[in-house]
Amino acid sequence: MTNSRHAVRALPQDPADPPAAPPRRNPLRMPDPIHTEALDLGVPHLLLGVRTREWQQAAAPQPQRKWRTYHHVCGGAQEQLRRLVGFELPLHAGLARRIQDFQKSLPSDAGHAGMRLSDVRRYQDLLRSQLQLDCEESYLSYTHAVYPVDCRADFFARLTPDALPTQLDALLYDLTDPQKRPLDPGVQRWQLWIVTSNAPTYG
Repeated sequence: MTNSRHAVRALPQDPADPPAAPPRRNPLRMPDPIHTEALDLGVPHLLLGVRTREWQQAAAPQPQRKWRTYHHVCGGAQEQLRRLVGFELPLHAGLARRIQDFQKSLPSDAGHAGMRLSDVRRYQDLLRSQLQLDCEESYLSYTHAVYPVDCRADFFARLTPDALPTQLDALLYDLTDPQKRPLDPGVQRWQLWIVTSNAPTYG
């Protein structure tokens, strides 16, 4: 049965109305997607990216990194399709197994019918105790198979051998600037995700 709250009906067009104008695109926006890539979900992945609205409005990547658009199924039985824009970072040796064990400690139905505070607290507690990480500033994007981590230098050091710049905004430039200088700092645009298979755990 169709839920009437979500049914959208197209109204018939009056023949006297002028034809609809084509949708306008922001000329400064990067092509969407940059390049869509699938992840091998047999192993966990570490992605560093930006919030989608930041990417669409003014951001473009510096050429040193391989930016991608990832369409990832997450959310457990709800099977949400989430769009992640960023690039992959290598994980330290042996960390993939620890992440898989960490995921098994979390219920796959977290967020079902709405994320509860207890779900977030459990995730944060396990993130701190098992991986020595935190999500104090990034917890809003938590769901099964997408595990946010705060963008902190010490957390990067625990997760990846990659040498990232002290100012992450050096990885982007302002599309409105012909000299391609980095975006102004101070905006919390960066996101760090541990991405895994959406297969169910004990929940």
